[in-house]
Amino acid sequence: MTRRALLTPMARRLPVTPALALAALLAIWQVPVVQREFSSPQAGAAHVNIDFYAYYTAGRAVHDGLDPYLDQGAVNPSLADPRGARYSRFLYPPTALPLFEALAQLSYARARVVWLILYGLAYLLALWQLALAVDRTLRPAFIGYAALLSVVSRPLAFHVMQGQADLLTAALSTLAFLAYARDRRLLSAALLAAATAIKLNPAFLLLYFVVYQRDYRYLARFLAAFSLLAGASLVVVPLALWSEYGRDVLPSIAGGFDSLYVQSLSAGLSTLVQPQLCAAVGTAGLALWLYRQGPPRDRSLGASNRVFLLCVLALLLLSPATWSMAYVWVILPSALLVVDGIGTLPVRALPLLAGALALLSADLYDVPVVRRANLYGAVALATLLLVFRTRRSEALARREALR
Repeated sequence: MTRRALLTPMARRLPVTPALALAALLAIWQVPVVQREFSSPQAGAAHVNIDFYAYYTAGRAVHDGLDPYLDQGAVNPSLADPRGARYSRFLYPPTALPLFEALAQLSYARARVVWLILYGLAYLLALWQLALAVDRTLRPAFIGYAALLSVVSRPLAFHVMQGQADLLTAALSTLAFLAYARDRRLLSAALLAAATAIKLNPAFLLLYFVVYQRDYRYLARFLAAFSLLAGASLVVVPLALWSEYGRDVLPSIAGGFDSLYVQSLSAGLSTLVQPQLCAAVGTAGLALWLYRQGPPRDRSLGASNRVFLLCVLALLLLSPATWSMAYVWVILPSALLVVDGIGTLPVRALPLLAGALALLSADLYDVPVVRRANLYGAVALATLLLVFRTRRSEALARREALR
């Protein structure tokens, strides 16, 4: 893809300086808050960065020749981290274990800082590469709004407190999107495979790369890269863990979790329909819609990002286990949408865009009526993107019919 300007002249009048100034002021207040949360355990948790603790104990278990998916507290009390009566809280695929086994060679205090640096650098790399991809005159606008959305994002602060992995997988997937836009498709497939090796859900984005782009070779590249990573992991991971993961762990994830911090459509509708059915129907419907929309006529970065962001939102909405921290996925694509949307979206859609982004960033988990604010924001933004894309496609079709 050539690096063309994303925006119309009207969009170049974005208030960049106020966005940067507001981001800086909010950072002065927010950074100490996040620092305290990073260093303090969540209420009721025995350890700081409680999610990373699950990854760390899994890495230690593998290093000691133990099963990371079972609670090993009876064998070694320092590895106690139960989920129910039998299992550990580690839910990621065996391909992620070499990474966590390496981190487990460090003390926990040092490992959690290294983990923070690792996913933080991946996030900054994705931001930097996206900034380089837009027109030079628009980089301050993109960086300003990316910084603002990052600072106000409660999911990002919650992610840091928990020590989650979503920022790393989101950054790798965003880099995969950008590599594809630059026609570096093998690199794109390798990056998406690396993200999937850590946490399986990035594989959902094959809907964008394979179905929407009609690029079936991409699937072969992705499978080859993932197979190489899986094969390499066997140096550390016993083959038997794969069957255990498919037989015992994946079904437990598919059932979802009962928590006010779970912000997915599948979980929200669980009293009406099973999460697995909701996810299957939603995925099939999106795949059909993407197939009918593709292959894309407009391959500009802005147009591609709108469809990619829609797929990211579908990933979050349809997963039965989307915790609020996972909404860090939307920050960078949303910042690109803001600088792109001012020039391409109808004026009446801009308040809806602003409202959706506010809900996606909100900390309203203790307010009963809007406790699923992140979910509502995701639904609103996905609806906006669907309607805009469908109407734009219809307008292009009418224009071509008149030729």
